[in-house]
Amino acid sequence: MTAVDGDEVIDEVMQRDMAETSLINQETKITVGNASNSDGLGAFVTKSLERSGLAVVNVVNINGDLRNICVINKNSNEKDEWLNEMFPECKTTVDDKLGSGEIEIYFGQAWAEMINYQSYNQ
Repeated sequence: MTAVDGDEVIDEVMQRDMAETSLINQETKITVGNASNSDGLGAFVTKSLERSGLAVVNVVNINGDLRNICVINKNSNEKDEWLNEMFPECKTTVDDKLGSGEIEIYFGQAWAEMINYQSYNQ
């Protein structure tokens, strides 16, 4: 990378150096869903999760809004202590159609309003 790519270098170093070791060592694959009317929320959350050491494999927008702030879908065998610590306000549901290590997290409009960041709209 060149000096022009400085932001990319910083992102790589931050993810490596600032990530939670216990999360990096997991083979978790996360899908982030934006279920709000806030453009860019999925990408904003994805960047935060990746900085924590998690692998986001897909970002999707879905129509409609959630009644909850956010919903986590996981396999019944998935350990979720770290999920509950990271997202204590989310409702967790079991979906055994998901494979081992697969997690879906859907964020609604209430989440977008709760974090109230302007930066994800840029």
